[in-house]
Amino acid sequence: MESIMVSILVYILLYIPFGLITGLFTSNIAEKKGYSAGTWFCAGFFFHFIGLVASAGLPLKEQVIDIDTLDILKECPDCKEMIKIKALVCKYCGYKFTQEEVDKLIQEKELAKNYRKDFEPKKES
Repeated sequence: MESIMVSILVYILLYIPFGLITGLFTSNIAEKKGYSAGTWFCAGFFFHFIGLVASAGLPLKEQVIDIDTLDILKECPDCKEMIKIKALVCKYCGYKFTQEEVDKLIQEKELAKNYRKDFEPKKES
C-alpha cells in the first residue's frame, strides 16, 4: 500500500509539473510557427521532450491571404500595417485618415475589383 502512495506522490510532484512546463514551451513554439497551441500543449504535456523536439522541428505555416480579403484592407501610410478600409484612425499608430481619403480608397478598390472580374477566365458549362 505504501508503494502505491509513493508512486502517486512521485507522479503528482514530478510528472504533472514537468508536463506543464514542457507543454507550455511546446505550445509557445508551435503557436509562433502558426500551429494550434492547445494541440501542441497536449503533445508537450504527455510526451515531454518528444513533443518539444517535434514542435521545434515544425516548419513555418504560410498564411494564405485571399484576394477578397485584401479588398477590405488598406495600408496605413505611417506604420505600414494593414487595417480595415473604412477605418478613420489606424489602431496601431493612431494615424488619422480624412473621410475623403477613405472614400477615394473604397472607390479605387471597387474599380480594381471590377477590373479583375473583367479578366477572370470564364467557366464553361
